[in-house]
Amino acid sequence: MAFSSDLLRKKRNSLKNLSGGKDESSCLFVKTGNSLIKNGRFVEAIWYFNKALEIYPDSPEIWNNMGLAISRTGRLAEAITCYNIALKDKHDDVEVIYNKALAHEELGQSGEAIKCYDKLLEKNSLDAVAWCSKGDVLFESGNFEEAIIAYERSIKLDPKNEISWNNMGFTHVKLNNLSEAIDSYEKALEINPKIEKIWSNKGLALAKLRDSEKKLDLQKIAVSIRSEGSEKESGEFLRAGLRSIERSKNMKEDLDL
Repeated sequence: MAFSSDLLRKKRNSLKNLSGGKDESSCLFVKTGNSLIKNGRFVEAIWYFNKALEIYPDSPEIWNNMGLAISRTGRLAEAITCYNIALKDKHDDVEVIYNKALAHEELGQSGEAIKCYDKLLEKNSLDAVAWCSKGDVLFESGNFEEAIIAYERSIKLDPKNEISWNNMGFTHVKLNNLSEAIDSYEKALEINPKIEKIWSNKGLALAKLRDSEKKLDLQKIAVSIRSEGSEKESGEFLRAGLRSIERSKNMKEDLDL
């Protein structure tokens, strides 16, 4: 199981307060809206942000917060529209770009999400969270080799990030690089041994590696039997062995359930 980098994205889903010099009523509307979001009352929050926008219709802070409230109601396309308005005058606002990227991810728009992360990385190529987030999108879109590169960049910048190590391990499993996957999980567990899912991921990778090694051993024995002159016996032995491994794997999956 790969983990979303949302666990790391401190900048993401960030609510903004109004900058100085705004009138008290608009600041109150925004503060109330922010508080309502934190308490899960998103529809009410939208009402307060709309009232604030009546006073300051071009405020990027209010449009960002409106986007967050709307996204929590599942209207992601509308949220992206809000983020685009927020970025009109502050086109390199890191918090808003993170929020926009997340909305694109949730819509399955991997290309647009990657554009957001690339924009963040153009601004700051040392942003480990952006590299990890980009890796997540590449993983979800099936670009496993590119995802590995992104996770490696994230880990180089932040080697104590267990989420990047775990997700790189999960990606290695998809590529059938089982030894590399196990190494990645072990690194993650050195950092944080309390995450049960990483232990589970490592166990599954170890089981898969053992199955792979068993199949390789069976093939070697089958070749040996064939060399002794009985191709039929060789084939029957190999098929019986593979069936045994498959039954064993199914039993393990049943136990996991």
